[in-house]
Amino acid sequence: FIKIDVEGAEAYAWAGMQGVIRKAGTNLAILMEVNTARMGAAAAKALYTEMQAEFPVLREIDDHGKIQTITIDTLMEPNNNQDHMV
Repeated sequence: FIKIDVEGAEAYAWAGMQGVIRKAGTNLAILMEVNTARMGAAAAKALYTEMQAEFPVLREIDDHGKIQTITIDTLMEPNNNQDHMV
């Protein structure tokens, strides 16, 4: 299990952990706080696409502790300036 909360540097963390992801395979869970507005739309879209290539079903933990599926489109919604735990 890896938790990432790096305030806009998620793409750098993701890039740096590719070896860990490959080695761990299906035995890995990653919880990453993301904020599309903080990353910028283009960087966020690229990151979410890479994440989904590794983990086809993206999920988030909502403010009430519920785990639910989330889509890239939802993460990319205009004016979505909130943190998501994906």
